[in-house]
Amino acid sequence: MSNINKLINSLIEDYNVDLVEEKIALQYFKDNEIQIKGNSSYEDASLVDCLPKGKQFIVLCDEKSSNETRDYSWCFQIMLKHNGLYYVLTDRG
Repeated sequence: MSNINKLINSLIEDYNVDLVEEKIALQYFKDNEIQIKGNSSYEDASLVDCLPKGKQFIVLCDEKSSNETRDYSWCFQIMLKHNGLYYVLTDRG
């Protein structure tokens, strides 16, 4: 099983994977900067570190926030094409 399949399967259990209709996904790829694993500023980001070198993806969300009580939250979300389908993968904490 490929690393991408393992990543997708591990995220499915926590409902952190969504499929996107091709027409919508192509628009996202057109409107966002395409990143390439191995030559991206997101190399050490969660999710990206599991991708094989050369894999194309786009970053949909890269947010961090905290409040007065020092609660810290973050969300990182990428979209990629794998086996003819477009996936949105989300990691948050």
